[in-house]
Amino acid sequence: MQQLKRRGWSRLGGSVLGLAAAVASAAPAPAARDPAGLTEVRAVFREVQELRARRALRRVPLCTGREFTEASLARDAAGTIRLFEYDTGGDDSRVRVSAYYDAQERLRFVLMRAGAVNDSEAERRFYYRADGRLLVQRQRPVRGLGYPWDWAALEREVIGRWGRAPRQALRAWRCGRRP
Repeated sequence: MQQLKRRGWSRLGGSVLGLAAAVASAAPAPAARDPAGLTEVRAVFREVQELRARRALRRVPLCTGREFTEASLARDAAGTIRLFEYDTGGDDSRVRVSAYYDAQERLRFVLMRAGAVNDSEAERRFYYRADGRLLVQRQRPVRGLGYPWDWAALEREVIGRWGRAPRQALRAWRCGRRP
């Protein structure tokens, strides 16, 4: 230890500790660590999940007129659409799209989960600002070798056409009407 002190290690160690303390005190506030505003989007997701758990959402089934496809909306007590679910697939794969809306019925989060007979699973997440602009898009394979899901078509139709306009989906796909 004496040799280390003579060589200046104690000063260096003190400097490193001092630097570590300075860095820790300059750590960004939680909002700064979340530059994209994902905390707000996650709060909307949790709020809708809590409403669902308390059975405070009223499910409205939609009739898409498409084979192997189911869709529904869920409204809160005020009649605001808070969740749009679209489930489609065929004999070899399935994709479930869940779009979450805030209390002003603005699209804030979309979760796409896909599975296939080859035991592949994948997930895509889209986080949106209150003004409708995309914050972040994340994609990850969950497991398996993969499958050629048509993500672009799902994004175009489900998010672009129906997810952004859930009341339009309600009018177009109301059961008892022709789609």
